[in-house]
Amino acid sequence: MVKNKTPCCLDRLSTISCQRLQLFNPSLFLYNCIHNADFAFVQCCKTCFTQRNSHIMDLDYKKISENLLTNKASAICYDRRDKEWCESMRLEYARLGCSSMPFAFRVCRKSCGYCSTINKAADVVYNFSIAIDYRRCSNKEQAFATEISQPFILPTLVHHS
Repeated sequence: MVKNKTPCCLDRLSTISCQRLQLFNPSLFLYNCIHNADFAFVQCCKTCFTQRNSHIMDLDYKKISENLLTNKASAICYDRRDKEWCESMRLEYARLGCSSMPFAFRVCRKSCGYCSTINKAADVVYNFSIAIDYRRCSNKEQAFATEISQPFILPTLVHHS
């Protein structure tokens, strides 16, 4: 189930690979971060949205996720497999269901609720501060940010405002 969950923003190609892509062809890298949802939110998310250098502008995760995935008018929302296949995957395969990000994002993006259509809003929430929170997204086996329910072990080290 992906409803109201935030996918972690990781470099699934590896940070070194993403940084090399950025270094060797900055224009193409920038283009893909802005126009290619699979690249920006699965393959090189962390490098697209957190790396700041002369090769890339300060990209806005919220605006790009809205444009590519959640804005009903502009979202590029489709399934690579047919509707029946995606519905079968969603219902029958617990391990390979819609929560199996990035597989489900790539193959059944529309059926699994990773994007919006004219008739339906995305089930997933794209929240940058949650998506890059190391405490919630440190396990690469886990595609979505986890809830933090444990208190700090040493509360004296935490500044309260």
